[in-house]
Amino acid sequence: MRRGFVGVAGYRRGVSLTSAVEAVFLPAEPGGVPRAGQVAFWGEAAKGHQEVELVLPHGAGVRRRRVPARMMPVQEALPALLRDSDEASRSVQAWSAAALAGVGLLARGRLLPARTSEGYGSWRAGPLDPADVQCGWRSWRRRCR
Repeated sequence: MRRGFVGVAGYRRGVSLTSAVEAVFLPAEPGGVPRAGQVAFWGEAAKGHQEVELVLPHGAGVRRRRVPARMMPVQEALPALLRDSDEASRSVQAWSAAALAGVGLLARGRLLPARTSEGYGSWRAGPLDPADVQCGWRSWRRRCR
């Protein structure tokens, strides 16, 4: 069986990244590798059938709340996160910037093989340029347009 990359066409059936959709990354397990995690899209337009527990604003404070969410593996969410959208929510814009930064490091050969403390094969960023260390997510969005 051949495993392939799930592209944007498969993603469009799930969620449209508008200002009514938020995003959060859910790690696989403590000490697991990021690629095994999922991105949870939630909000008015997310139309999810699973639930995620979040800490959300409530009055003058915060509270835990379970909300419907559309869960997607990182590789399935990546094509949508790499599309530029000024209409996306701040959380989606932040995760889009993280995706752009990762692809930028990959394109410049700045990923090195590594291993997690649990023995999983992984990657680490390096060597980094001063600009890589000093820029924030907004500058990644501006630089990668």
